[in-house]
Amino acid sequence: MLNPNLTRSFWLVVLAIGLTAGGTALIEANKVTTTSADRVPMPVAATLFLQETGYRRKATYLGLVRAGSDSLIGFEVAGLLQTLPATEGMRVSPGDVLAQLGTDTRRARLDEASATLQRVIAERLQAEHRAERIAQLVEDGSVSEQDYDDAKLTAQAFNAAEDSARALPLS
Repeated sequence: MLNPNLTRSFWLVVLAIGLTAGGTALIEANKVTTTSADRVPMPVAATLFLQETGYRRKATYLGLVRAGSDSLIGFEVAGLLQTLPATEGMRVSPGDVLAQLGTDTRRARLDEASATLQRVIAERLQAEHRAERIAQLVEDGSVSEQDYDDAKLTAQAFNAAEDSARALPLS
């Protein structure tokens, strides 16, 4: 008895050879000759050429034109531009004014910060004087220790608020 895998491989090879031979026979049977018996020459046209000295060609490109050197400028603080004497492409020298910010908003913020600082100083002084008066009343027994602690801590809170208001940048 033969090996079943060997038998199966043999029949697959025979089938492949048969399909190849059959396909080739069908291709040969359908082949039609396309050459004509009468050979007619192809028409020929003559074209005259003139030599030109040059030519122009219009070209359109997509892209971005960039300067050879760029400069980035900016302000240290935010604000609205008041004047802009420099224009694009203009040559400038060190120290030239390129743009100027309006000072109205800065002035208003500075005035507001100054007023806040003055208010906090006044409230701190008032809290300190109240704490001193309550300290004298605690010795007499007219006021509780709790009232004295509240007044003392309020004065400390206003002292911290004053330090915070002084630390804010005035820009």
